[in-house]
This record gives sequence, structure tokens and C-alpha cells, in this order.
Amino acid sequence: MIDLSIVIPAHNVAKFLDQCINSITPDKKAKITYEILIIDNNSTDSTLEICHELAKKNKNIQILSCSKPGAPAVRNFGLKKAKGKYIWFVDSDDYVKSGTTEEILKTAARTDADAIIIKAQKVNENGEKWQSGTTLFAIDPEKDSDWRQKFVKTGMAPWSIICKKAFLVKNQLFYDEGMIHEDMALLSSFILYTDKMALCQNSCYYYRQREGSVLHQKEWNEKEFDIFKALKLLRSRFKKAKMFDEYRDELEYFYIWNLLDDAARAFKRYPQGKPGYKKIRQTMRRDFPHWRKNKYFRSRPLMVRLRCYTAFYGVVW
Repeated sequence: MIDLSIVIPAHNVAKFLDQCINSITPDKKAKITYEILIIDNNSTDSTLEICHELAKKNKNIQILSCSKPGAPAVRNFGLKKAKGKYIWFVDSDDYVKSGTTEEILKTAARTDADAIIIKAQKVNENGEKWQSGTTLFAIDPEKDSDWRQKFVKTGMAPWSIICKKAFLVKNQLFYDEGMIHEDMALLSSFILYTDKMALCQNSCYYYRQREGSVLHQKEWNEKEFDIFKALKLLRSRFKKAKMFDEYRDELEYFYIWNLLDDAARAFKRYPQGKPGYKKIRQTMRRDFPHWRKNKYFRSRPLMVRLRCYTAFYGVVW
């Protein structure tokens, strides 16, 4: 078995693919066995041509194709094809700090963790840092006594957590296909299946914010309402594991953040999103009727709380 499989869904990312692949490729001096699986997902630009050019330069790159649309289907496809002990799902328009791939495997060797968290920063379409360089996902299971609570209420991104393939397969931790917001339905539940997690201290994943991506589309997509399905699926995982009460506060805050902040603002951008406000109210009243008293929410700045209060009634600013 090789050390690491890097699985990259690729759909019309000709502009960014070269930077992505170059940044994640380990230094030749590093004693790492790895494979990079670039999985084309119905690209119509020159993505596939660039993939083959990259593969000519690096024998560890394999070009595969998955016609079933959507990143969840491609990730599941890649997981089945991967031969690595660890699996890392990387978005094809992002890139990482030099040496991050090596650091991930050093952390894996030191801890034998089932899952390794990497730090991240948002960048704009040109790759420039923004939001004052805020570091995302800096949760340290070896130092933070409340890391499980942080993990649940913060949520992860598919690219922010590198997992043993055996851990994912054993626990049937596959992505729900045919939907967006699929990561919400799955990743926070990882703490139900293992305590063996670690933070890659010297990592940095640069998460590119660009128009045209699934979460930043100019036109309305009815699948924006998948967020309600995703949250329901996440809740059901904790219920099934009989861990809902233990993490009630964290899950409640996860709902508040994703519905009353992110989703409410997303719905505002489109006339078709208006029915989403009613769905938000129905969901919060059903699942967390006392959300205003949430301990994490009450510690947020007044203006943030006011924005959520008004979003509950469909007034977004």
C-alpha cells in the first residue's frame, strides 16, 4: 500500500489546475509513496488536455473519468479507486503551502491518527489572502480539551481532513450524491467514529473563493435548498449514535451559523430563494426552538446576533 492518495475532482478548472498539482506534489527528495488521481467530471474546457500534460511530467498522476455529475460522486468514485493508506480530497481550484503534503505524512507517522486536520486560509480568485488572514480549522486534538465540541460546531471541509481509507470504508463514511452541501451531512459526524485525530501544525490550504464555483454561482440553483436535507442527515447520524444530547449545543450552533447566517444571505441574492426563509423558520422551530439561548450564539457580538434574529423572520442585511 502506498502512503497517500490525493483525489482531485476536476470540472472546467483549466485556469487553476497546474498551480494545484504543483503545490501538492511532494518534493522528490521526500521518501513518500503517493498517487494523484485527477478525475475529470464532464469538463468542456481544456481541463482534460492539461491533465494529460501534467501526467506526462509525473508518473504518479493518473487521469480518470467519472461521468456522474457532482463532487460527491467523484469523491466516492476516487475513494474506491485509491490505493493509499490515507486519502486526501483536494479541490482542483485550490492550492497549498509548500511542504504541506510532507507535513501531513509526518503527522500521520507520528500519531497514526485516523484523521488529520489541516489549517486553511481563504484567498480570492487571484490567490490573494483575504479576511485579514483568518486561519480556518486550527483545531488541535492534542492540545484542545474541547476539540470535539469545536469540531462539531465549526464543521469541516472535504479538503480540510485527511483520513485513513480503512477508517472511511469501515464506517461507511461516503458522501451523499446528487446534492450540494453534502459535506455538512457528513464531516461533523466523524467524531462519532474515532478519537484518533491530529492537527498538522505547519500546514496551510488556500481555499479559493471564485465566481462560478458551486457555492458562488451567479444564477439560482434549486439545489441551494439541499442545505435542509444535509442538516437533517447530520442530525440523524447523531440521533442514531445516541450522541445527540451530548452535542446538542454544538449542533444547534451549527444550524444557526449555516441557516441564519450563510443560507439566509445566499437566499437573498435570488428572488427564487425567498421560500427558503420559511424553510429556515420551520427547521429552527422544529429542531431547535430555543436557539436564541444557545451558549455559543450568546457569546457572539451583538450585531451578529441581531443579523440572525432578523434573518429568522426573512429580513437579511
